[in-house]
Amino acid sequence: MELRTHRHKAGAIVAAIAGIALGLAVDNSFDRAGASVDPGTGDVVGEFTYGVTPARLLDTRPGTYTVDNQYVGTGALSDMTPMTVQVAGRGGVPLDATSVLLNVTAVQPAAEGFVSVWPSGPFPGTSNLNFRAGDVVPNMVFTPLANGSITVMASSGRPHVLIDVAAYSSDQPAAA
Repeated sequence: MELRTHRHKAGAIVAAIAGIALGLAVDNSFDRAGASVDPGTGDVVGEFTYGVTPARLLDTRPGTYTVDNQYVGTGALSDMTPMTVQVAGRGGVPLDATSVLLNVTAVQPAAEGFVSVWPSGPFPGTSNLNFRAGDVVPNMVFTPLANGSITVMASSGRPHVLIDVAAYSSDQPAAA
């Protein structure tokens, strides 16, 4: 594994994607939940994770884009106000996906705070990335989906948020 440190100019927006391949196979998938072969049928059963070409699913900044022009320019996240983002069926994530690997970035918040991402329901009381005023902070988030969606929320600081998808999990093997 290689670790690199980078220095960037003030005001630069930097998205970091880092990952560790665990048992990465030729088909760009890895077993996440103990897939096995059914001895009776020879079928592979379990849950698998598949990489996708990175695709932007959310960009709250004006004048930007996403893979399908949904969830664009919605404005900085209001403090403690959850936002639901449809993930399945977008950016190479199939409708039967059960979880996703995301790169979540907070951009230029007005004050310190955090961003949290979770499937649905009440706020779980955790953060996925922390920021200070004016920061641009990315972090990888692996989260289950709820009805194909995720919930994202900022605690304070009204940051703009970008979400890119890098991989998804499914209990269905990839089509040959």
